[in-house]
Amino acid sequence: MVEERALAKLGGDAFCSSVVAEESTLEKFDGDAFRSSIVVEKHALATSDGDAFRSSIVAKKQALAKFDGDAFRSLTAVEEHALAIFDGDAFHFLAMAKEHALATSDGVMFHSSIVAEECALTTSDGDAFRSSVVIEKRALVTSDDECRTNPTTALLPNPSSTSSSRRSPTAPLFSFLVLITCLAVAAAFAFAFLFFTSSSSASARHSSISDPKIPPSSQQPPLARPLAKLPRPVVILISSDGFRFGYQYKTATPNIHRLIANGTEAATGLIPVFPTLTFPNHYSIVTGLYPPYHGIINNHFVDPVSGDVFSMNSHEPKWWLGEPLWETAVNQGFNAATYFWPGSEVKKGSWTCPPRFCQKYDGSVPFERRVDTVLSYFDLPSSEIPVLMTLYFEDPDHQGHEVGPDDPEITAAVARIDQMIGRLIAGLEKRGIFEDVTIILLGDHGMVGNCDQKLIFLDHLSPWIHISPDWIQSTTPVLAIRPPPDVSPSDVVAKMNAGLTSGKVEHGNYLKMFLKEDLPTRLHYSASYRIPPIIGLVEEGYKIELKRSKRNECGGSHGYDNAFFSMRTIFISHGPQFERGRKVPSFENVEIYNVIASILNLKGAPNNGSASFPSTILLSNA
Repeated sequence: MVEERALAKLGGDAFCSSVVAEESTLEKFDGDAFRSSIVVEKHALATSDGDAFRSSIVAKKQALAKFDGDAFRSLTAVEEHALAIFDGDAFHFLAMAKEHALATSDGVMFHSSIVAEECALTTSDGDAFRSSVVIEKRALVTSDDECRTNPTTALLPNPSSTSSSRRSPTAPLFSFLVLITCLAVAAAFAFAFLFFTSSSSASARHSSISDPKIPPSSQQPPLARPLAKLPRPVVILISSDGFRFGYQYKTATPNIHRLIANGTEAATGLIPVFPTLTFPNHYSIVTGLYPPYHGIINNHFVDPVSGDVFSMNSHEPKWWLGEPLWETAVNQGFNAATYFWPGSEVKKGSWTCPPRFCQKYDGSVPFERRVDTVLSYFDLPSSEIPVLMTLYFEDPDHQGHEVGPDDPEITAAVARIDQMIGRLIAGLEKRGIFEDVTIILLGDHGMVGNCDQKLIFLDHLSPWIHISPDWIQSTTPVLAIRPPPDVSPSDVVAKMNAGLTSGKVEHGNYLKMFLKEDLPTRLHYSASYRIPPIIGLVEEGYKIELKRSKRNECGGSHGYDNAFFSMRTIFISHGPQFERGRKVPSFENVEIYNVIASILNLKGAPNNGSASFPSTILLSNA
């Protein structure tokens, strides 16, 4: 009973038993301490008449102690019982719901039942001892003196309290039989209840977890599902730009959730590479390389050697290092098709961006036409169907920059992406190949809201250092500075940090400057000569500008530290080698190259992903 107690005067001494959950009481009994704990998974130790008495009410545990010099064992575990010697006589005590106990003391029948909502009452050296365990419990008392003198009164109250009344000799026996009958019925119901509930619980457990008794080697994992119609695996890689993890819950997205329910999802999102920008991340996804190794270190940057400027319209092979998936597929004799993927228009190696399978970027092309074009590839002869198809949507990144991540426009954009996924699924189902095709839906980065009141102005650092606009290659959210050769980068970093931490620069404590070699290694952002020597990391949601302006706007940005959860995006996959309804931990997008190469049975180019990662996310082939 929560927060209640039972108190009785027995032999002139007070005994208090507390049945408050996770509490116990301590009292004096015949001058000795007695402590009773009814808390699950706890026990109490006390003394009575100088002897140790230990009572354990823990499920499936037991206690053994000495009581008046004789062993007394009390077992209150479900489906167990205890047998002990009490003053040289057998005492059988059963504290299990659904059963009862019968024992003798000096040849006297003693019946004790602690079926749910009862209590036990015993005697010690002629003194009454009462323990209240739960509300509405009952006690059966035996008195050593009385039981030895008149066995027929063993189940009656103390004679001293009934000296004025006399009962017929058959009354105790009748009471005893009635009690036995009631307890037997209660025990039967309790047994049935426990049996069926334990059986159903066990069944539920076995249906959801592996049997620990079965050796791991004998537990066969699911196998990849065989192709029903297509002659070889095909992967459709879909990017929804700026699809922040969590957007899939902003509105009803039945088609996306169909993929989730029947496929594999990164439970807490896909981790982009740093900087969390569109071009660096899209190219990391298809090469498995971090930006310093594939060369696209930003959306815009300057080559410090040649002085050439890279922009999102630059398609010269010199900028794009590594081997993208479409090149890997073509190198090994397969067709590949791309629809507006950054880097796909670059003619590199055996990839020539053939007009038949390579669409040049045009943001005005409706999403529906893009989906339909991809579906049309499946109408080609089976030997000509591209094994890899990429598909790109600008939304919801476009809306996110304008209104931030928490606006009705975002909700509408997400709903439209879901409609395009539905259109794709319907087209595949019409052709009878939906279950054969692998669909990987992901984004390149997340989005965070920012406003003009979260600004840091570089001209506020003028008391410490003058930063020429010519030094700055990008401002926000990645501040990249390349000072002239006669200016020490380390001096610039030291002076800037001195000003930012002085407390005199507004929001200065939200920006920290680094030499690129001192950046956290987890960012993987120092190994390229294209990266400027000085990099500033700004806190989530803040922006950097050269000087204050009269603009007053709010919107959204990305490009921040990829450790920020707001920068995460989605990874949702469906296909023969992805387990249905599975959740996997978050991972970096450089792992995707090896996953797709494994699905397509291609030999991948060297990359920064783990060679063993595909086996952790893909089903084995039969």
